[in-house]
Amino acid sequence: MKQVIEKKYLLNFIYKNVNTNINSLKEEFNISTSTVYRLLHQLRDENWIVIDKNNIIYKPFSYINIQEDNTKNIIQNAIAYKSHELINNGDVICLSGSSTTMSLMIPFIVMNKENITMISNSVLVLKNYLDYYNLAVEKNIILLVIGGTIKKQFYAFNGEYVDNIANNLNIEKAFFGTQSIDPQRGLFMDTLLENMVEKKLMEISKKNYLIANYEKFQTKGLFKWADLNELNGIISDINLDDIEFSNKNIEKYIMKIEDINW
Repeated sequence: MKQVIEKKYLLNFIYKNVNTNINSLKEEFNISTSTVYRLLHQLRDENWIVIDKNNIIYKPFSYINIQEDNTKNIIQNAIAYKSHELINNGDVICLSGSSTTMSLMIPFIVMNKENITMISNSVLVLKNYLDYYNLAVEKNIILLVIGGTIKKQFYAFNGEYVDNIANNLNIEKAFFGTQSIDPQRGLFMDTLLENMVEKKLMEISKKNYLIANYEKFQTKGLFKWADLNELNGIISDINLDDIEFSNKNIEKYIMKIEDINW
C-alpha cells in the first residue's frame, strides 16, 4: 500500500514539474537513487510516463486518470489528441489563441512528431511549449510566437502589429477555437477584437480546422467572425453526423474517448 501511495505522489510531482530529474525526486521525497529508479521504471511500464534521456515526462491522459471530477479536462485532452493526429512531420501549423485546447496539443505534438514549425499568438501555447522545450528542440519542433498587445482576458497577442506579420506567413494547417458555432451561419464571438488575428490567419492558411467541444454548440455568440465554408474540418466530441452544416463538404473528426489508448 505504501508503494502505491509513493507512486501516486511521485506522478503528481512529475506532472507539476515538467523538468523533473532523478536528483530533484530524491530531494523532494528523501529516497535513495535505487528507489527512484524502481518507482520510475514501474510508472513507465504501467504507461504513466515517458523517460527520454534525462527527461521524465508524464504521458498525456495518464495524470487525469487519478483525478476526480475531471470530465471537461478529459474531453479537452481527447479533442487535442484527435487534432494532433491531423499534423504530419514537417508541417508548418498555426495554433490560434482563442482556445485552451490548442495548448493541450503541445505535449502530443512534442512526443509524437518531429520537424514541425508552430505559429501562434497564444500565451498558453507559449507556456506549454516552454514546459517541453528541451525535448522540442531535440526533435526540431519550433514555435514562432506572433507578438503584439496582450489582452489578459484572451490570453493571446492581438493588434495591428500581429496582423502585419500574419500577412507574410506560409501556413499549411491552422487550428482555431470559437465561442459558439451555428451549423448554418458560422462561427461567433461576443467581441470581434479577440478574433481579428484569427480571421487573418484563417485567410492565409491552406487548410483550416475548428476545434469545438459540445459546449460550443450550446452557447450563442454576438458577432459572426467566420463562415463555415472557410473551414476544411471540425474536430469535436459530439456526433457531427447528426448535425446539418451549411458547408456540405466539411470534414468531420469525431473524438470518442473510448478510442484512446490510455
